[in-house]
Amino acid sequence: MKLFGPTSFRSRLLIGMMVPVFVIQCFSFAHELLDHKEFFMRALKDECGLVLRFASEALARPMWDYDTRQIQSIAQSMITEGHTAQVLIFDASGSLAYTQQAPGYHPAADDLRASQDISYMIGDQTHVLGRLQIALPMSAIATPLKAALLQHLMVSAFVLTL
Repeated sequence: MKLFGPTSFRSRLLIGMMVPVFVIQCFSFAHELLDHKEFFMRALKDECGLVLRFASEALARPMWDYDTRQIQSIAQSMITEGHTAQVLIFDASGSLAYTQQAPGYHPAADDLRASQDISYMIGDQTHVLGRLQIALPMSAIATPLKAALLQHLMVSAFVLTL
């Protein structure tokens, strides 16, 4: 009486060897996905911190001098260079002074958002001129993550065919 599956010893041995290998490859793929996602998230957070630090320092003098052209130029360069998709600049009172957004960007709940004070130092005195807030979309890590996972799948498929 044949209930299910192959009955020959050769077929059962092949399935018995391939199923554990396939399960191990699935665990390897899941681990690779989580590891790469963590790596790319850490890199995006590092980029966010660097952009905030350098841009807030670059914005200090133009905000002190009320140079709106220079402020716009710095905000535009933040959008065109790197992954920053949205720049909000608030003045010292907390009202929105300037905003710049990348074309085609639609804010999402999982986007990485951070802010930093813009301060200007004269001698020993520090003047807080406003606040810089930026948003980096999570979609920025989607393409490299897909490429890394595709490479892992190709290597796994190559190993399985050997």
